[in-house]
Amino acid sequence: MTDKVYKVDDRVKRTSGKGPQGTVKDVREEVAGSNKGEAKPEELLIVVQWDNGTCSYVAPTALEHA
Repeated sequence: MTDKVYKVDDRVKRTSGKGPQGTVKDVREEVAGSNKGEAKPEELLIVVQWDNGTCSYVAPTALEHA
């Protein structure tokens, strides 16, 4: 579980410290059988546009603010 909150245009990097920094482009909720309107952190995907031009869908636990 994570208490990290990411918003569009936040600067992020991978928690491993390897690779480029990037910018959050979208925060997506993945439906995982939840009947409540609130997604758990493990049901979120963060869309990141990396500084090297690639785009990734990343779990919030794999990111930290830059």
